[in-house]
Amino acid sequence: MKPALIALVAAACLMSLGTAHAAENKPQKPAAAQKAAKKPVKRAAKKTAKSKAAAPKPAPAAAVDQPLTEAEKNIAKLVHTGTISCDLNTKVSLEPDADNPGHFFLHMGKLRYHMRPMESRTGAVRLEDTRARALWLQLGNKSMLMDQKQGKRIADGCMSPEQREFSAQMDKMPRQSLFDQKP
Repeated sequence: MKPALIALVAAACLMSLGTAHAAENKPQKPAAAQKAAKKPVKRAAKKTAKSKAAAPKPAPAAAVDQPLTEAEKNIAKLVHTGTISCDLNTKVSLEPDADNPGHFFLHMGKLRYHMRPMESRTGAVRLEDTRARALWLQLGNKSMLMDQKQGKRIADGCMSPEQREFSAQMDKMPRQSLFDQKP
């Protein structure tokens, strides 16, 4: 009988401690707490509405940081411009920037980039938007647009008329491999 009585008293003590702890965490005035919670939400909504109206429109192109080197100017001369068809029925528009010679605007759907030529060890034509971290690679037979943040290709298999011609020549007469034996 004594162990059952001790267990009952211990359980009653624990329950009273639990309810006392729960009472401390409850707000004293639930209506006041709800009003306080609603006020910041209303204020935040007003601030965002004002900030949207007061926010200036972003500039269409980023400012040019550094002038182009001679090597970068030579790379810019090799860039294929115009509307270029890509895989999955996407199109990329690559146009020269009239205000900044050697720079290009690249548009694909809602994506807009301001590209500048960069030197490449491989000989590929490389355009970069360093702020948006986008990369346009132009090879002999195709071009691709890459997102360097995510490490993904945004557009692949983009071919200008010059690249289509080059690709057709490669199909007709493939280049000799290093492993092919000479006759």
